[in-house]
Amino acid sequence: MLSTKELPVSFEYKNLNSNVTTKTLPSLDMAIINQEDLEDEKNGVPPRFGYAHKVNYSMDSSGEWSTLANGDRIWRLCISIPEALSINLLYDKFWLPEGGKFFIYSYDKKHSLGAFTSYNNKGTKDSIEGFATGLIYSNKIVLEYYSPSNVIEQGIISVAYVIQGYRYINIFENEVKFGQSGNCQVNINCEEGVNWQNEKNAVALILVNGNRYCTGSLINNITNDNTPLFLTADHCLGG
Repeated sequence: MLSTKELPVSFEYKNLNSNVTTKTLPSLDMAIINQEDLEDEKNGVPPRFGYAHKVNYSMDSSGEWSTLANGDRIWRLCISIPEALSINLLYDKFWLPEGGKFFIYSYDKKHSLGAFTSYNNKGTKDSIEGFATGLIYSNKIVLEYYSPSNVIEQGIISVAYVIQGYRYINIFENEVKFGQSGNCQVNINCEEGVNWQNEKNAVALILVNGNRYCTGSLINNITNDNTPLFLTADHCLGG
């Protein structure tokens, strides 16, 4: 999920209307959630940290547009889940024209992701595919699409699921602590793992279906051509 790592365009405009259209999602029945998680644990299913709310939010049906003095346009939509520890999104359609920029940030503007650009398109405008964006640690987020005046084509952003984080996981580098290794495993940070200190840098946390977490590792092949291959366990993918 590569981005330009820049701040949202709207942050530059102090006078931009802050009353953004807000979609508020319902509370969870944690008794049911906890029971489901206990069953998942018994069955060896990857741990769930979030609940997927099915939605249908797009630039055509939700949010609002603002036009800047120079003719540039900004679309924004606010999503609120009062009890959420984090929020992340799954998209059934995601396509941006060259020049368009998409951002997500916490309502207090302390945490942001983006910009996502045409580089992130998985398909073409005639054959649009989905997308996913990472966790924002907030219970209220803003989606923002920036369209410069010289960009004629309209971006397509359609949110299919809003993931409400009800269990805290920290995905930031060097801060993730998910417990000790199992009895059948070697802890890479202990004496037994001293010969694998280079290889451990290939190990990564992955999100499964946007609301579960597991691990895996980047691997090479015999041609040593840097093909991006990732190895994970069958149970991590629900098998």
